[in-house]
Amino acid sequence: MMRRWKLAGALAVLGCLAAAAPGGWLDRFMHGVRARHLRVNFIAVHWYGADFAPRQAVAQLRSYLEAIHARYQRPIWLTEFALIRFGSTTTFPTARRQAAFLTAATTMLGRLSFVQRYAWFALPATTGDGTGAGRAFEAAGGSR
Repeated sequence: MMRRWKLAGALAVLGCLAAAAPGGWLDRFMHGVRARHLRVNFIAVHWYGADFAPRQAVAQLRSYLEAIHARYQRPIWLTEFALIRFGSTTTFPTARRQAAFLTAATTMLGRLSFVQRYAWFALPATTGDGTGAGRAFEAAGGSR
């Protein structure tokens, strides 16, 4: 994979594969990048919060992004984020809580200079469906 990375790096802006947390395989990958003098322009990440209290969820998301940025010193593309509890049954917050979270989260994301892109990911899909969460995301500009 690293041989192909060097060729691709000559042609495009390169981001690493989406990571769920700092450490582990991403540390090994970034070590290989440095050892081979390759380029990674940004780190792509996903985040799913299981705490449906909007203020706490936004704080947890911010802490997560700050930890990844501090560790890898690269801009971040948050390619998926949402409030979802995964388990034997997937649970979603109410539309009101999701809308409150999105409003606060997009404000916070807009203030983090190292976050270059973000995209909300939520099932059931709500963008454009007239729910409070969909309207909140659209009001925030969709995605950055």
